[in-house]
Parts: sequence; C-alpha cells; structure tokens
Amino acid sequence: MTTLSLIRSKITGKPVVRREDNAVRLEGFYPNTEKGTRYFAVVVIVALLTIVAAPALYYGAPAAPPQSLGELLMTMISGIPAALAPLVEFARTWEPGAAPPDLQGWGIGLALAFILLMFGAVTAHLWRDLTDRPYLAVERRGDMLSIQRGQLGTPVTIPRDECRAVHVGRRKSGTYEVLLQHGDALKQIAIVDGHEHRALLLKAKIDAMLTADEERQAS
Repeated sequence: MTTLSLIRSKITGKPVVRREDNAVRLEGFYPNTEKGTRYFAVVVIVALLTIVAAPALYYGAPAAPPQSLGELLMTMISGIPAALAPLVEFARTWEPGAAPPDLQGWGIGLALAFILLMFGAVTAHLWRDLTDRPYLAVERRGDMLSIQRGQLGTPVTIPRDECRAVHVGRRKSGTYEVLLQHGDALKQIAIVDGHEHRALLLKAKIDAMLTADEERQAS
C-alpha cells in the first residue's frame, strides 16, 4: 500500500483495491471498537465502589489495619454509616458562609475514582491498539483467496471455489461484521464501525474480487 493509499484508507475508511501481477489485493483498516470495553466496564464498577469504600474506611477508622479481605469488606460495610453522617449533617445544617463538616473522606473517594477512570480509559485504549488487528488484507491469487488481519497476522488461505457468499451482520454493540461463507463455515473478515454502508462497501468489493473472472468469461 502506497503512502497516499494508506492515508486515504485511514481517513476515509474506504478499502483500496489494486492489482499485483496476477493477483487482486484489497487493503484497509478496520479496528475492533469492542476491544477493551469489558475491561473498562470493570474499571467503572470499581471506581463507583471506591467512591463509597474510601469514605467508609476514612470515617470508619479501624483500630487496626484489616488482615484479610473479609475483614476489609466488613470494615467498609461497618464504616458506611459513619461515612454518610457528614453528608447528612451538611444537608441539614448548610447555610451560606457556615463551616462545612469534614468531607475530606468523600473528596479522597472522588479523587481515587477519577484517577481509576482516567487510568482505565488510557489502559483500555492502549490494550485495544496493542491487541487489535485493524489492518486487513484480502488477496485473490488464482484459485485461492487469502485473508490477513493485522500487519503481523498469518494469512488464512481458502480455496476460491469453496467461497459461497459474503454476508453482513449487525452485532449487539451496533457495529457490523463482514463474514465469508466457505463450505459450511463462516470466516470473520472484519468488524466495521460506523455506518452500515462501510460494511456493505467492503462486502461489495470482496464480492467483485470473487466474481471478476466469471463475469469476464461470461462477457
């Protein structure tokens, strides 16, 4: 892929088809936006629990540090009433200019939750970039079709006469999946984010690659 084609494909999201000797090669970029979402969902839950757990430990002030996970959980639970007390006091007695009660524990909880969310978002993004395989190369050479996902991915080669059809399906997350039916199996080609026409465009280009010779012979 030339530099111009690379920039065009990344910006527009359109796959580039070109001929190499006796082969037809399609290249594009289709990152999987679902990568890292489950991890980040866990981080969000932990951050929400931290908003309550940190004040519970701060106001509960155990006499001795918990020695086990069970003791830590019990300390958190028993410290919740003490953590809620300053909030209730602030709601009942607040007046302009009046000194508020000690809310430092809640400030610590909010700060820790914010740090966790920021760290989780950055980590999820890095994880997606490092583990996802956005690069896609589909090549038809003679009677074989190869599909490669990722710059360092291993191409999967399928006999062309086993390729029955190319399908587009909508996933629960709202993305679209382009699948190649070969025999009784389905091979995932790409997960396409955005509008459905991007997935249909990829499907149409692969269909054209598979039927090019047949159409030429028929004409």
